[in-house]
Amino acid sequence: MVSRWIRRVASIVLAAVLVGAAGTAATAATDLSEPGSQSFSELAACTAESGTLLAAIVVDESLSLRLTDPEARRVGAVLTALDSLARLGERTELDVEANLAVFGDEFTELVGWGAVVAEGAHLEKLRAAAESELPGRDRSNLTDYRKALSGAQNSLARRSTEVDGSSCKMVLWLTDGRLDVDGVGDAPATDAAREDLCRPGKIVDGVRADGVAIIAMGLMTSEGQAATDDLDRNRLQAIAEGVAGTESCGTTPVPANVTNGAFLNAEDANALNRLFAQMGALLEGLTPGESFNCPDSDCVDGRLQIPVDPGVGGFRLVVEVDPGAPDLQLAAPDGTTTVLDSRVSSISGATTSLLESGSLQTVDVATSGGAEATGVWTLITDPSVTALVDLYYFWDVTLTVEAPAGVVIGESSPVTIVVRDAAGAPIDLSAYESADLVAGIDGIETIFAPTGEGWTADVAVPVDAAVTSMQVHGSVSAVTAPHGIELGPIRVERQLTTEFPPSFPTLAPAQLDLGRMEGSTSAEAVLTVTGAERGGTRVCFGAAELMAPAAAGSVSLAPDVDCADVDAGATVEIPVRLDVADVADGRVAGTLPVQLHGVDPGEPIAVDVPVTATMIRPINPTTALGLLLLLVLGALLCAWATAVVTRRWYGSYRLGRFAKYVSVPVTVGASGPRRRDDAPELVSPAEFRALSPSARGRLMEFTAGPVEHRVKFPIFPLAEPRALVRGAHGTAVPVTHNPRSTTDPAERLTDFPGSVGFVILTERPLAGAAPETIAGTLLLVIDPGDTSTVAQLLPDRLAELARVNWSAEVTRAHEAWEALSRPAGKQADLAAGSRTGADRRGRTPAAGNAPTPRDHTDPAAASAPPPPRSGPGAPPPRGATPASHDAAPPRTPARSDGDRPHPPPAQVPPPPPPRR
Repeated sequence: MVSRWIRRVASIVLAAVLVGAAGTAATAATDLSEPGSQSFSELAACTAESGTLLAAIVVDESLSLRLTDPEARRVGAVLTALDSLARLGERTELDVEANLAVFGDEFTELVGWGAVVAEGAHLEKLRAAAESELPGRDRSNLTDYRKALSGAQNSLARRSTEVDGSSCKMVLWLTDGRLDVDGVGDAPATDAAREDLCRPGKIVDGVRADGVAIIAMGLMTSEGQAATDDLDRNRLQAIAEGVAGTESCGTTPVPANVTNGAFLNAEDANALNRLFAQMGALLEGLTPGESFNCPDSDCVDGRLQIPVDPGVGGFRLVVEVDPGAPDLQLAAPDGTTTVLDSRVSSISGATTSLLESGSLQTVDVATSGGAEATGVWTLITDPSVTALVDLYYFWDVTLTVEAPAGVVIGESSPVTIVVRDAAGAPIDLSAYESADLVAGIDGIETIFAPTGEGWTADVAVPVDAAVTSMQVHGSVSAVTAPHGIELGPIRVERQLTTEFPPSFPTLAPAQLDLGRMEGSTSAEAVLTVTGAERGGTRVCFGAAELMAPAAAGSVSLAPDVDCADVDAGATVEIPVRLDVADVADGRVAGTLPVQLHGVDPGEPIAVDVPVTATMIRPINPTTALGLLLLLVLGALLCAWATAVVTRRWYGSYRLGRFAKYVSVPVTVGASGPRRRDDAPELVSPAEFRALSPSARGRLMEFTAGPVEHRVKFPIFPLAEPRALVRGAHGTAVPVTHNPRSTTDPAERLTDFPGSVGFVILTERPLAGAAPETIAGTLLLVIDPGDTSTVAQLLPDRLAELARVNWSAEVTRAHEAWEALSRPAGKQADLAAGSRTGADRRGRTPAAGNAPTPRDHTDPAAASAPPPPRSGPGAPPPRGATPASHDAAPPRTPARSDGDRPHPPPAQVPPPPPPRR
């Protein structure tokens, strides 16, 4: 916590992104909520009309991934997403770009923006980064949603300004844990972070208003140490969709003029690949069908029937099957059978394509509605092997909004929504059992009557409340015959510009921009009025309604004339002047009412012309420079003083009056520490003793048994204070939970507040002792406060021991003792020379499937000196030591992000059940 706070201060100074292998039911596409389905439909509509899709892929890197995804299945899921994006570009003329980033307590971009094209260089770069980087990205203590969304939003904004034309933007966001910014979850800092995200007008609203669709891909399990509950899932879903259960996020209901998102969840990492394949299908506008588990009653003997009716463009099969299973086969309605073993092939008038990603196979069958491909297709799987199958249907249609005669103010104008095929030709909707349209204009639902090829509505723009443009949106769904296959919805949105009747004059521009008023209290623009061809017309102006900065005082806007007569076909330029009382900084915005009188007698047309201007108050250069220097100096002094005070306040041990410690003799081997006496447990609550009265409160140093704890402050006040332990009664080599070390082998880094983690003071190995083990004393300090007990906290504290690579630590301790036996110069040479190879980046790989922490240092530098040896007959030493992540209180699997790795060794009790 201290280091992150200090980094924030320093920044002020410098600135002055399904199923188990046993084959349980998959997360089906039908699990998508209605808002989520609509969001995917809108995103598919956007990609159909836009030139570019920008996809920011953001992946969680928290410690809990060691529990939820120990085999790094997320890598295959990201590869599936990349394949889906590349296929989307292939099937359309859309330019698809993507980047790859991770988040935890910070947002880190791994690969920048580039085109996602099959076999393209950037796609291969993204794939390589996912395969090499993501498996080891599981060390962050926090899960800060703010970093993920803000980082992606900023990256998308920068890239969208660099591409030509319009672009659709989405963040493909994978996370496995609840929001946690303080290491314990649901603490004040995390609650404040949720406010930063979800309060109206804050981060999530800003992302939506920026046109970014949040596609939240959850790996939120309901069982195990990293379990999440309904509240956690609802909160994540609300961030993506606005509302879920009793939770909401951002402005709700989500306004129609912003971009909403979607939430998909996998119960375990084995389901991630299919979940991301589902996302890709929805993004392409495919209609979800059913999910099947072959073989079963719907897939007898491994044969799954897939009906295809007229009007269907094809289907997709996403099949999860064990690697090494026989190739899938596909039988056409005419009985022709093919083996699906090639990238592209043809069968009975249809084209098939195959993509493989690990155990996932995606098969596309493009029938294009051809008669020879209509009927029942059959997927043939090996009945001795479980295959999970998701079915999707292609419709391959687009919608167009058309106003052949334009939208004329004061008249009834036909507006038509037409369904067209891939070639742009209208489709005869009578081929379907039903086809339905839901449409609206400017957010108001409007009835459109069917016409055979589409639907039409007569739209009237009233003359007394005219608009210069209107937005038409529509969503079409259909049901086929005879099998009743559901298709769609397919969406469309289009902005239509309105027109004045020929008997009325016209105005230009549609928006009156008076530009920048830099140091000025007035500005002018010209409104051009063009008369009708049939005769003279007239234009009159009303009183403008304006909003301006308060410092500007009174503000007025007026044309040079109240009314002007315009001859037939003539053009009149009317100056419009803006006046304010005082120079200010800010924006002037409002409307200028205009009445247009036509050639013929009757009611005029009333139009509000938008007006904008920007006010800027200039600063004298000399004054500006002096003020800047003064502000920078003040900021530096304030930041400096705050950093010094803050690090002194937070850089200390904090122990309450109930703090206790225990020290027991142990032998440390590859499976962890074991008691050297006859005690049945590694540590029992009854063995804890109270700390001395002097070791209480906020301390710069204290002693617990044979361990001395102290704080070291670097000279630079913005640098992070360090918590250190060493032997209190002479040279010792400590082992702690903290993988970092100092240059002195006799001390080891721990963490504040001094009452978490562990210390083992190793003893000098005897001559000829086995290098696989080492003797020492285990020390724990527990501060239960006045609301808990040592017995309640002890299991979680002992679980800390299960996360250590003990083989590496024993080796390091032996090497450190050997180094301490050498002259001082050789000790330094050993420390310097050992900082090479794997130990410079991480610990030596542990046995079995244990995860490999990546931030450990070398053996010699990571080791530190031991306490006096305690033999079998000697009383247990008195002492303990701290351990904490990011200066947070003791974390339990339930209260944190679920960041707990593998089960503990033989004598280490398992962690307590989740307390969510």
